[in-house]
Amino acid sequence: MADWDPEIDAPAVVAIIGAGPIGIEAALYARFLGYDVLLFDQGKVAGNVLKWGHIKMLTPFKDNSSSLGLRALLAQDENFKPPAADDFLTGHQYATQYLVPLAKTDLIYDGVHVHSRIVSISRVQTQREDEVPGDERAGDEFRLLIDSKSRGLWTARADIIIDTTGNSNSPRGIAPGGGVPLASSESLAEIQSGWIDVAGAKRESVLGKKVLLVGSGLSAATIAVAMESVISSDRTTQLTWVTLPSEDGKPMLRPQTIGKRLKETAAYHQLIERSKFLLSGSVEGVVPIAAWGVERLDRTAEGQTIATLLVGFEETLSRNCDVVISATGSKPCWDFAEALRISRCYASDGPIGVASRLAAIAIDGAANQYACDGHSLMTSEPNYYVLGSKSFGSGNGFLIQDGLSQIRSLFALIGGRSDLDLYAKASSAM
Repeated sequence: MADWDPEIDAPAVVAIIGAGPIGIEAALYARFLGYDVLLFDQGKVAGNVLKWGHIKMLTPFKDNSSSLGLRALLAQDENFKPPAADDFLTGHQYATQYLVPLAKTDLIYDGVHVHSRIVSISRVQTQREDEVPGDERAGDEFRLLIDSKSRGLWTARADIIIDTTGNSNSPRGIAPGGGVPLASSESLAEIQSGWIDVAGAKRESVLGKKVLLVGSGLSAATIAVAMESVISSDRTTQLTWVTLPSEDGKPMLRPQTIGKRLKETAAYHQLIERSKFLLSGSVEGVVPIAAWGVERLDRTAEGQTIATLLVGFEETLSRNCDVVISATGSKPCWDFAEALRISRCYASDGPIGVASRLAAIAIDGAANQYACDGHSLMTSEPNYYVLGSKSFGSGNGFLIQDGLSQIRSLFALIGGRSDLDLYAKASSAM
């Protein structure tokens, strides 16, 4: 049992780090309850969503929006026309038609600080190593140091921190075990990472090239399927897709340990089935290889890259390539919270409370959906909460629906009302 009380009445100051889907929705929820809100992002509103803006979401709009958000948009503009509930939007459509307008509503807009990187978060009077009771530490305000494009360095204080920074800015390594390959700094800098739009904006960068794709999850599968369309239009384009080996040593997709709702969608099944076909080695121009990772990268005199893959304990395989794409997933970044005391899972690097809940689901064979109560969101740093994909650490399967559930549970905890549910209230009023 925690030795501090999580209940904090409005108007307290809630600082939310990350203006993505969960950060914006959390800001709206807090403002409806009367809290003062500061919403920070190192880029622009929904910036990370726009990075994968070319990709169609695997779940419909109704699963990625809230009744409270729709109510706020209609209150702001009675002529607002939201996307249809069953529409499968691209990331760009989701950002421009819902998230950005939501951040511009009167309730949130004055507290939004874009291009404002959080340098550090600490307590005002209490050091990390101070052995003080939790309630005393909880009563000490947070101090945020912000590096803003418009204001330069400045500080702010808050009673509650909600960290929704996600994982997309911290890609995992492509070497064995998620490490860094032996390579020059120039070669490492040329590795592309993230949801690369190989069939659209980045098509010219892969057309007619030998592309090495490293990854075993959904992002790698999405890129591989897109690469197939490029290859079909230009037979000089080649793809080597490197995944982790299955038990029988063959290339495989990483199992989705959670996210049952996602697995039930038609779009997910289509992506998985097409990816498995590509990994079967039956598609011309696509070479699947099972390896533990890229051991090293070397440059030839002609400017090509030689990737040395670790395919056995001491067995390697070399592949020539022009482009290296890392789609190995991401990990949380905790640099700005080093002055705080946040216990993290040794495996996923997520906060220990949510990590424990996810571990229980995994042991249960993913039979249950992810669900949280407010107490599972509590961290070892009083009044510091982690929501969204970062709460899952480097694990997979997070859905925006999960984040909305986290928001509802968190403010029920903070407000001291287990029955507090603004989403249900907003739905009944619409």
